[in-house]
Amino acid sequence: MNTTIKNAKLLIFDLGNVMIDIDLQASIKGFHYLGFDDIKDNISASHAGDGFMGKFETGDISVEEFYDEVRKYCDCDFTDDAIANAWNAMIGEFPQERVRLVEKLKEKQRVVLLSNTNELHRQAFDAMADGYISIDLLFHRTYYSHELHMAKPNAQIFLSVLAEEGVKPEEACFFDDSDLNLQAARKLGIHAFKVDKQHDILSYFK
Repeated sequence: MNTTIKNAKLLIFDLGNVMIDIDLQASIKGFHYLGFDDIKDNISASHAGDGFMGKFETGDISVEEFYDEVRKYCDCDFTDDAIANAWNAMIGEFPQERVRLVEKLKEKQRVVLLSNTNELHRQAFDAMADGYISIDLLFHRTYYSHELHMAKPNAQIFLSVLAEEGVKPEEACFFDDSDLNLQAARKLGIHAFKVDKQHDILSYFK
């Protein structure tokens, strides 16, 4: 294991494609069926906090308002459930070995979750961690963009987590699949590590 990671006072994990597999194409297909053909562009905009999807990720619109915005955008009358199913289709598996990894790390280090997410996704993934009624119980603490009203790569969300945890940037390690988020963390002095198909989260702790 990397010495920097081993000696870190705080380990910050992203959720999507770090702990839970994400299949964006599944949601794109679901929304295409609803008549929402440029869903990919809207999701990309949400990562920058733009558009109604961005507002949903930062908790600035409610679930009901999100449904209404989708219906207005695609000029359709699909039910709430149809929209929720398309939106949540991207949520994949939560492998048990990743759950076990967090459990093991918690024995010696502080492990928290920092995720750009929303209320619908939270409801869908909350009970997916093997052996836990809520993912909140797996980590020492969970930080969600829609509850904090800010999202990565905004520097303030990282500073907020560091302040809450009482650690300096150089005492923390951050694991994420987004280059933008990783760059933002590094600018603050946080040690940042990319998680992808070549380097999954388990590989950093061998």
